[in-house]
Amino acid sequence: MTKASYTTAIALALTAWVAAPAAQAQTFMTEDEMLASLPGVQVNGTSQDGVAWAQAYSKRSGTKKDGIFNGVYGSDKYTGTWAIRNGQWCEETSDGWQGCFNFVRDGDKALISYRDGKKQGTWKIK
Repeated sequence: MTKASYTTAIALALTAWVAAPAAQAQTFMTEDEMLASLPGVQVNGTSQDGVAWAQAYSKRSGTKKDGIFNGVYGSDKYTGTWAIRNGQWCEETSDGWQGCFNFVRDGDKALISYRDGKKQGTWKIK
């Protein structure tokens, strides 16, 4: 390996090493941002299994950080509750499913959801 190609290889490796953390970094929405974005709207998306879903959230009442929602997953209808807990958007459905999410905003009408630090999918705001 020539000195020039060795230097180029090191420069490329350092560039990749420095850029990698920046590419993975994300800024999750705050509680206030979630409360300004989700209560009172409908969101929809596609599950990781390819099933279409939609949920309609109740409006926020005063300073409350919780409410109810109605949803459909494929052709199955369900109800549930939502609440902000420890900086996350948490949901529990009538059949006992529960989960909490963080979000990264993707434009005005989309939120990228993360659960347990893993990207889940995009919630499109109607």
